[in-house]
Parts: sequence; structure tokens; C-alpha cells
Amino acid sequence: FSSTPAVFSITFTWLPPSIPNGIIIQYNLTVYNINTGATTTYIINSLQDSYIVNFNSSQRYDAYLSAGTVAGYGPPAYVFGRTAPNLPGAVIILNTEALNASTVQLTWLTVSQQNVNITHYIVSVSKYEGEKLYNRNISVSSDLQVIVNGFAGEVPYVATVKAFNDLGQVILSNQTIVFTEEEVPPSPTNIRVLRLNGTHINISWSLIPITEARGFIQSYLIRYQTNDDRKRQIYIVSVPATDSSVVIDG
Repeated sequence: FSSTPAVFSITFTWLPPSIPNGIIIQYNLTVYNINTGATTTYIINSLQDSYIVNFNSSQRYDAYLSAGTVAGYGPPAYVFGRTAPNLPGAVIILNTEALNASTVQLTWLTVSQQNVNITHYIVSVSKYEGEKLYNRNISVSSDLQVIVNGFAGEVPYVATVKAFNDLGQVILSNQTIVFTEEEVPPSPTNIRVLRLNGTHINISWSLIPITEARGFIQSYLIRYQTNDDRKRQIYIVSVPATDSSVVIDG
């Protein structure tokens, strides 16, 4: 008689008694949840040699299995164990607030999940290209915020928060890019104009990389004018920051 615990279930397996003393007609499986005090009994068909029980994560249990004949149940076999812990929810950085040109306040929370024991967080901040600025353990009893100094203006940094459970397992947050100061970005490069037909042209350019952008690019503006002596008109087209080309009609 053995058990294999997972996060939300336990799989029990067994072999028939070596001395059945009759025809086995059913099995009696009793599972006791040590954490909650709940006891559940399962009557199982004699043809089965395994059974899956739903259980909460990080819960300790005792289990007893008896084989039954028409004369009654024999002495029980015994196993004990604990279901696996659920991993922490994904850490979400709610706010990255620049307090001044060199200081940022990071605030976060954790998506709650049942029976998760988060022991601590690790907060780290690095330059976008890799140089580490800050790395610190934060206990769960603390306010879930830190103030980080030493930023340089117009330089992108990456802030990360990790939540650890009691087995040392971790789920990382999505990386969050932080600027303390933003300035006017440089001009795009590799601008090209391609005639598609008599009325359409394609304008393309290279996206400005985050390490050179001096802040978050919101959009690209394309300004062009008609070359008609009778009626010159100026047009401006706004393109999302993720796009690197646009088709102009007319």
C-alpha cells in the first residue's frame, strides 16, 4: 500500500492481500486530513488496485486501506504523507514611481492562492543591459514596497520581484522597465520610401531600441506634404510605437 501525493490529489496504489482468507469483494480506504481534522471513507471495487483522492495542497494526511470479504474487513495497511505545496501566484508590480532623478519606489502584491506559504520575496533592479543596481530579501511581514536609489536619468532599468514558498520554489514577475527621467528621443534611422503603385507608397524605418530611446516611445509621427504647385497640403500620420512601417494613400 503506497501513496503518491501531487498538489491537489493523492494517488493510492496497492496489491491484494497475500492471504485473502476468501474472495475480496471490496476495499475500504479511509483518509484523515491532519490539518483540518476531516475524515473521508471510500468504498472501492475489488477489481481496482489504485484510487485517486482530491486533496488541498500542503496538507498532511494519514490513510488506511482494508480488504473486505463477506466475513468483514481485515486489518488495515497504513501510509502517511503530505500533498505538494501550491506555487505562489505570479508577482505583479503594481507601481514603479520615480521619486526623483535617482530614486524609484517599487510596490507590488501577490495573487493569492489556497494554502500557499510565501516565506519571502527577492527584489532586484538591473540596468537593461545587465549591470545590477539592487538585490534584497523582503520578509512577508514587511510592507510590500521598497525605495531604490542610484538610478541614472534617461537609462532603462529592469525591476523584478520573486516570491518564494517554503520549499524554495519561485515564480518570477514579468520584467518591468523603469525610467526615472525621460527626454526627447533621437530620430529614427534607415528611413526608406518605396512606391507601391500610382497612389500608394510605403514608408519604413528602424525602431529606436529601448537602450537609446531616453524614455518610453509612445508613437511615431510621419509628416509629409503633396508636391502640387496649385495646392500644397501637409499631412501627419501617427503610428504605434511597435510599428516600423506605414502605407500612405494618395
